Amino acid sequence: MSYSYGRGRRTYSRSPFATDDDSQDQASQRGRSSTRIPAPPSPASSSSHTSPTGGNRYLAPTDRPTSPLTYGSRTRAGAYQSSAMSSILGGSAPTPVVAPAAERSRSRSRGFAAAESSESPFATSTTEPVPPIRTDMRSPVPRSENLRSPGGARSAVPGYMRSVSPAPSVAASDMTVSAFRDPEAFRKFKTKLADLKEDLGNAKSELDKRTRERDELQNKVASLEQESTAAHRDLSQAHAQIRDLDEELATQKAEMQAEISALRNELGQTQNDLAAKTAAHDDLAYELRTLRVDHANLAKASDEDREELRVLQEQLEIAQRALQEKTQEFDSLRKEKDRRSLEFQQADKKRIDLEESFKELSGHSKAIESSHEQAQDELTYLASQLQEEREARLAAEAAAQDALQRLAELEEMMS
Repeated sequence: MSYSYGRGRRTYSRSPFATDDDSQDQASQRGRSSTRIPAPPSPASSSSHTSPTGGNRYLAPTDRPTSPLTYGSRTRAGAYQSSAMSSILGGSAPTPVVAPAAERSRSRSRGFAAAESSESPFATSTTEPVPPIRTDMRSPVPRSENLRSPGGARSAVPGYMRSVSPAPSVAASDMTVSAFRDPEAFRKFKTKLADLKEDLGNAKSELDKRTRERDELQNKVASLEQESTAAHRDLSQAHAQIRDLDEELATQKAEMQAEISALRNELGQTQNDLAAKTAAHDDLAYELRTLRVDHANLAKASDEDREELRVLQEQLEIAQRALQEKTQEFDSLRKEKDRRSLEFQQADKKRIDLEESFKELSGHSKAIESSHEQAQDELTYLASQLQEEREARLAAEAAAQDALQRLAELEEMMS
């Protein structure tokens, strides 16, 4: 982190590995003179960066800027480069640092963290050490001692910092001074910075691509949700129609069952009437036999009785013919009843078939409705046939009553 302000472009940098424990160690070691570069304080104690005269306390008096427009590398651009490099390299002074070309191959994770050590990882045998800065100022804890403090930068990069042993005899400003004075190292640094920018651009492009893909997926999901909602709505409507059809068919089935029950009741009543008529016919036959016996006895009694008997026989023949006619009508009615019973059985069988087809074809409402209309027509036809049978039965009952009345009159005449 770096801060630049004022006309003199004073720049203060803090190492990325520095912690709040560094400021405590610095406060305990305040006033100790050393040939090493001091560690920068935390932002809370940034007021101690300047000397009482207003300059940077980490710079020697000879390195202080002589003009508001000159700083670090004696130019305004140099001031900006010094600020950026000190922020990245973790150096404590704005003096440019140039890394030798031989050290460019170090991994990015170790990078510029070697500034925490008293011996620069970029130094080679051909690089001469820079003279240490003046020690006529009060200095906080040296950076090499700061690495040994618990909770310091050693905890941030333990693998690298434990492999580098600090050397108190060499100043920590070797790297920061040599890195910016080596053009090849600075060029490689700029190349690495360009690579980082290119990687950042590629990452942004990939992020935009992923964002577009996410938007497309969200649009697809929205369209699928709309289609699912429409399909769910159509399915709900279809279920409602099926429920309505089921209720209508259940109502029609109940009506048909009620009509069939009524027809069964009428058939039972007709059978009861037929049994009553059969009993009456047997009674009439018995009475007829009795009358024949009485008539034979009376014929032996007198001629008048014979004449009356002849007349009675004629009347009896007429009554027999009428009875035969009524018997024939009764037989025809019985045959009609059998035919109606057969038709009713066929209708009941058709009803059973219709119920089975209704169970099998519940989804085909049109076919069921047509079958229902056909069944209604057949039931209407059966109802009309039963009405005709009822009328014929009433006519037969009237004829039987007439015959009974005639027999009663004959009995009165015989008596």
